[in-house]
Amino acid sequence: MTPALAAAAATGVQVGAALVATEVIVAEVGAGRLGFLRYAIALTFLLVLVFLGKARPLPARDLIPVALIGIGQFGVLIALLNVALLYTSSARVALIFATLPLMTLALGWARAPLGARELGAILLTLLGLGSSPRRAPAAAG
Repeated sequence: MTPALAAAAATGVQVGAALVATEVIVAEVGAGRLGFLRYAIALTFLLVLVFLGKARPLPARDLIPVALIGIGQFGVLIALLNVALLYTSSARVALIFATLPLMTLALGWARAPLGARELGAILLTLLGLGSSPRRAPAAAG
C-alpha cells in the first residue's frame, strides 16, 4: 500500500469515528460548542507547526481565496455536519458525505463530458454506497 492510500484509509477511519462520536455527544454539548472545541484543539496544533515551521509566506493575492476555502471546508461544512447529526444517524450522514465527490463530478460534467472510466467509477461508488448494510429498526418498548 502506498503512503497516499494509507493516508486516505486512515482519513476515512478518522472521519467515520468522528461522525459516530459526534452523534453520541452533539445533543448534550451542542453543535456550535462542539465545533468550537474541535477547532480550538486544531488551532493549538496548527500554531505549533506555524511557529516551528519554515514555510514560505502565502502571496497576498491568494490570502482571500485560501481563507474562503478554509472557512467553507473547515467551518461551515463541519458545522453543518454537527447539526445534521442532531437530526439523523451518523450512518446516514456518512452516506450523504460520501456522495459529495459524485455531486462535484456531476457539476463538473457541465464543463467537460465524462469518459467511460469516470462513469464506471461513479456507478461503482453508487453501487458500493447503496449496498451498505442497513441498520435494523429499534425495538418498540
